[in-house]
Amino acid sequence: MTDLCKRYKTLLIADEILTGFYRTGLLFFHSRLPLDPDIILVGKCIGNGFPVSAVLMRRGLKINAKMLPFSTYADNSLAAAATIGTLGAMRKLPIEAMAISIESTIALYLDSIVPEAFKLTVYGALCIMDTGDAVLAKSIADDCYREGVIISQAGSVIRLFPPLTIEQATLEKALGIFANSIIKNSTINNYSDRLVLDRSYSASKTAHEDCLHIR
Repeated sequence: MTDLCKRYKTLLIADEILTGFYRTGLLFFHSRLPLDPDIILVGKCIGNGFPVSAVLMRRGLKINAKMLPFSTYADNSLAAAATIGTLGAMRKLPIEAMAISIESTIALYLDSIVPEAFKLTVYGALCIMDTGDAVLAKSIADDCYREGVIISQAGSVIRLFPPLTIEQATLEKALGIFANSIIKNSTINNYSDRLVLDRSYSASKTAHEDCLHIR
């Protein structure tokens, strides 16, 4: 991809709004891939809940006034303060190790109970599970909600986004509820006799490591 963009003089843009700033264990997820982006889009966690976004550009790229149309939300001082405060706090924390610890805990709870028919991926504090069945996914999400755990569900896909600063006891309680819901609903839908065989974890920092597939 990088070579193609260079060959045709096209800028390579990486969308790291969801995955950037250690969500997946590394500063940016694209560093796991053979990519060398010219522009990186970031947001979400750089504001610690405050709605912010930013564009990172390779040195040497030029911006002119026509590329920056007026925006109601541009130059927002409160957003800038939230971002500065968040990034400052990140520098004081072992943030990468915290993400990898969350990944290990997720793997501990889900490794042996997710049906083979599901597709599961875990990188740091990002867990994505595709059940292949929207009704089943909603049932799992609804069970979790009734037990006080809110998870993101869209169609057949379920996503977990625990904060990097989550307390271990809270994470384990939530994962226990999630795991029980998976077991319950998988049994009802005859998935329980098929354990996960294709798992992929991010434990190694290299881009092309042989990984177990947690998705």
